[in-house]
Amino acid sequence: MSGFFKNMFGKKEGPRTISSATELQVGDFVQFTDSFGLPEDIRGQSFEIQKIHTYEFEHDRVTEYLVQGTGETFYLSVEEENDEEFIAISKRVNHNLIEEIFNVDEFCAQFETKAPSPFNTQSKPAPLTDYLADAYKIEIQGQRGFYHLGDHRGQTSIEEEGEPFDYYFFTGSDDKFAIDATVYGNGETEVSATLYRPLTDIESMWPKAN
Repeated sequence: MSGFFKNMFGKKEGPRTISSATELQVGDFVQFTDSFGLPEDIRGQSFEIQKIHTYEFEHDRVTEYLVQGTGETFYLSVEEENDEEFIAISKRVNHNLIEEIFNVDEFCAQFETKAPSPFNTQSKPAPLTDYLADAYKIEIQGQRGFYHLGDHRGQTSIEEEGEPFDYYFFTGSDDKFAIDATVYGNGETEVSATLYRPLTDIESMWPKAN
């Protein structure tokens, strides 16, 4: 009987709040500042978290948010280096744009040669103008990883096997830029242009309506 009264008059939990971008869930919203360091297409705009994906490596996991607003879709993750957190804002590069942005032979050599040379960007077409550096060099070549649908934060291990891929990472001549490429077993390749920004570029975050 005492448990019944405790449930009736006990302290109720308050509304959920978000204190860090690592706490975002599907349906939550992020509002970016109007910093001129941000691409024009997201500056001062608010976006909703549509999906969450997980990339698993031997010693690391990356949680990626699919973020959508009015006419804009991109990917967002929180990364850490030297004990400092920052956000990675990424856009997928359509295959028909790759040969416009890069010399195709130079770009393909990054996947086929043991020690490929740095390569230049030929052009910076919209909508990727603000996401591209002038040149890139390879940092990670062919690291094995596994792609998982859904949010697996807080899990010691992921039970499902996931879809295997080989990961390639290129740093830009300006270190606020990068290119990521994932090559799957069927030959499908996803290429992303990434811009790194400080966490303070997120002005506010709020949870989905209950």
